[in-house]
Amino acid sequence: WQDTVAPGQTRFYRVPVDWGQQIHATAGLSNSTSSSTDFVGSALTLSLANPAQGPVSDATLSYSGGPASASLRPLPPVDYRNRFDSSSQVSAMRFAGWYYLSVSLSPELKESYGAEPIPFELSVQVKNQAEESPYEGDA
Repeated sequence: WQDTVAPGQTRFYRVPVDWGQQIHATAGLSNSTSSSTDFVGSALTLSLANPAQGPVSDATLSYSGGPASASLRPLPPVDYRNRFDSSSQVSAMRFAGWYYLSVSLSPELKESYGAEPIPFELSVQVKNQAEESPYEGDA
């Protein structure tokens, strides 16, 4: 997706991820239309939530007016057995269904780069073929 987001704003996207599939996501900011090159830490946050709205993973990037990107750490494929894993990131990948990505810009960007929306690109890949559900019959 190509979109814009203003400082202090969040955009949401939903992505279907089925059993056995693995999601990868990267968000990248474009050049600022401002002449500023001020450094802003944690300028953009890319977050992933599972179908139960539980947090899965997030990534942040710093911004100085030039292109920058943040990627989610590699996540395991969606699997019923993930619910028994001691890692919260792995256990959160235990549901098939709509996963929710959010892209948020820090309000601090407004001070250096103005209130105008900044273009960004969200790259999402869902890998692997969907597998059969681990449940028998209707849920």
